[in-house]
Amino acid sequence: NYVSTVAASSGVQLPSMNVGDDCVVYNGGANALKVYPDLATVAINQLSVGAAVTCPVMTALWFKKVSSTQVVAFMSA
Repeated sequence: NYVSTVAASSGVQLPSMNVGDDCVVYNGGANALKVYPDLATVAINQLSVGAAVTCPVMTALWFKKVSSTQVVAFMSA
């Protein structure tokens, strides 16, 4: 998913994901992008459930759903 316009303090939500699914989000906008998990009961990395991870400008995040309550995010260089 390529996000080309990012207003300040804005974000997107991951699509509905099953365990084993993955999703890539690229921030091509001018501001940091907040990416929220697919459900409010899911955590991304060490964050609290439902909390957004920040994707810097011109950076991609690869998300992998590893359990019903956990998504792991990997950041590009």
